[in-house]
Amino acid sequence: MFDFHFYKLAIYSKFASLLTQMVLDILFGILFLIYLHAQTTSALIVLHWIGQGLQLEVLKKQTLWLMGLPGGFKPNPNLAEFIGNAILDLIYIWNYISTAFIQIQNLIITNLAFSGIIGSTIQVALIHDVLFVCSSHIFILYTGIAWIYNYILKMMGTLINLFNGRKFNVMRNRVDSNAFSLQEFYLGVLIVALIIFLFPTLAMFYFLAFIKLVVSVLGLQICLLIAQILLLNFPFHLYMFVSNNQYILPNSINLEPTPGLQNHIRMIPIKQNKNSLFINLG
Repeated sequence: MFDFHFYKLAIYSKFASLLTQMVLDILFGILFLIYLHAQTTSALIVLHWIGQGLQLEVLKKQTLWLMGLPGGFKPNPNLAEFIGNAILDLIYIWNYISTAFIQIQNLIITNLAFSGIIGSTIQVALIHDVLFVCSSHIFILYTGIAWIYNYILKMMGTLINLFNGRKFNVMRNRVDSNAFSLQEFYLGVLIVALIIFLFPTLAMFYFLAFIKLVVSVLGLQICLLIAQILLLNFPFHLYMFVSNNQYILPNSINLEPTPGLQNHIRMIPIKQNKNSLFINLG
């Protein structure tokens, strides 16, 4: 016969967990709303402190430093000036866009605070979106330089195959042997010479210009996503339920003979392992 006790217990646990998560989500959101409403100036100070590395003046100084003699390294002046001027032009364009954000920063904080009525997860998601928008110029610059850097590496691989008498077969998606002419080898030598002299300058901008900022922004976004996952999936009710009733969800049952009684077996439940509650977290 089907045991409805465990079925009812499962339904109750799911409903109570969902209700607890919703109540705590809204409660945390309202608490964060009260904090932002009472400490708006402090929130703006923290926001400016986090965004110091994203400020345009910092990026401009770093780009001008790379266009000079960074750390005693002498890059190719023409390529460094071309890449640096392209980055500065994009920085100047973004400066006009970011000026509008500064004028409405109080409105952004207010909307972020009152979104806590819906829940703290909405606030975390909005913070993630604001961070992405404020750092979009960095990702645009990094994506462009990374695409050029990756294209140069692929070109180097193609030239290595050229000198080994091999080429990539597009139709068969494999590398085949091929007989190249002397003129093709000369052209490959010229292209390799250009890459060898220009590649260090491009690598300098790739590794020193924006990769540190990109990693920092991605780290903040990962922390926000982890916070959102914990708020949505942390088993608050089940954890308290199992803490107060250690045998309500037994991990397993041991069968042992009853002392002093023949042909009698007793069942001994084992305490619930709380770590199993976090198996499906996230």
